[in-house]
Amino acid sequence: MKIGILSDTHFGFAQGTERENDALFQSQQALEAILKEKVDFVLLAGDLFDSNQPSPEAWKQSFSFFKLAQPIPNSLALERENRSGEKQKIEWNCLPIVSIHGTHEYRPKDFVNALEVLEKSGFLVHLHAQKLFLRKGKEIVVVHGLSGVPEKVALNALKQWNPRPEKNCHNIFVLHQSITDFLPTKDEMAATISLSDFPRGFDLLVNGHLHWPKVHETPGGKFLLTGSTICTQIKKLEAEHPKGYWIYNTISKKLDFREILRQRKMFYKKMVFENATRESVQEKINLFFEGIFKQSFELKPLVRVKLGGTLQRGLEPKALNLAGLLAPWKEKCLLSFEENFASASLQQKIAELRKLQKSKTSITSHGMALLEKELEKTAFNKAFDVHLIFEWLEYGEIDKVIEALTQSKKESNP
Repeated sequence: MKIGILSDTHFGFAQGTERENDALFQSQQALEAILKEKVDFVLLAGDLFDSNQPSPEAWKQSFSFFKLAQPIPNSLALERENRSGEKQKIEWNCLPIVSIHGTHEYRPKDFVNALEVLEKSGFLVHLHAQKLFLRKGKEIVVVHGLSGVPEKVALNALKQWNPRPEKNCHNIFVLHQSITDFLPTKDEMAATISLSDFPRGFDLLVNGHLHWPKVHETPGGKFLLTGSTICTQIKKLEAEHPKGYWIYNTISKKLDFREILRQRKMFYKKMVFENATRESVQEKINLFFEGIFKQSFELKPLVRVKLGGTLQRGLEPKALNLAGLLAPWKEKCLLSFEENFASASLQQKIAELRKLQKSKTSITSHGMALLEKELEKTAFNKAFDVHLIFEWLEYGEIDKVIEALTQSKKESNP
């Protein structure tokens, strides 16, 4: 069979802004191109909506998208199997669209989510910890779908379901979660599933959620990051890859990425300065943007700039007025920026702290030295044992400190 694969359309994204039509504009192009490939069915890997309670505008976008597949007749026999092993035949008249819900659509089990509504409307077949058997003649493709859940419980949900490939079938496992191998942190609130946790024996492993497209060879098999059809956050890795969709052939097991033809281009730039002047920052900014606009764009490009480093002595970050430096380019692109400059005075303080750290002076001894220095300016100079007082303070013996200081004061004022 030939399968079209895409994910993360985010209907309803950027509503009320200049980008409010981007989600539909780019996802429609992807689906239209997939349909021209004469695929047998379409597989979606979650986050069709940008919110778990879509607005009317988001619903309208989704209806426009799914109606594209309605005129195409279905050539497959469909049967769904739930986690208890119970099977149910599904009557489907148009080209099947099979989808899991993503983390954006997740709702607690007692609430209906957006994809359940779409299934009732006849737009797609929704899977969550279920299998869908798709038959075409003698060939059977089984899609094992685990919808998006909160990241902290994702690994446990995967282990509880424990999907196994069906014999004599082409098995595709699809989910929608963060993967620890692709994140800089091991925080369980951000991700609990790693590539090593994926079930073995599947012909293709598919994951939505992460917005850049890539194919990885893993111990569990071929692993596909679908990427998204729209950019919701401009990150370096995402800016390096265009938006698109995939065509998968179950016979050759070949995956082909296709770029969406008309889409907003993305640019990401990190600039780091040392003892910079306002003029040197302005010059570097202008060179970057002049390089971008040597070409023309049908749609305003997305540009993300991160600036940081140190400024020359006397120039404070506020005086830099970065918004003013970027102002000449704001009309030509959809611009976002972040700054993290340190002034010379802050740089000096950081250097002093580093020097203190290198001297290996403990917090206690450093505090004691400061206390002795301050006492030299008072009548209490040498009136009591500084080391003992500091030790009491360290362990919370406030009463002893007060008693010692009171006694010292009496002795110094007979």
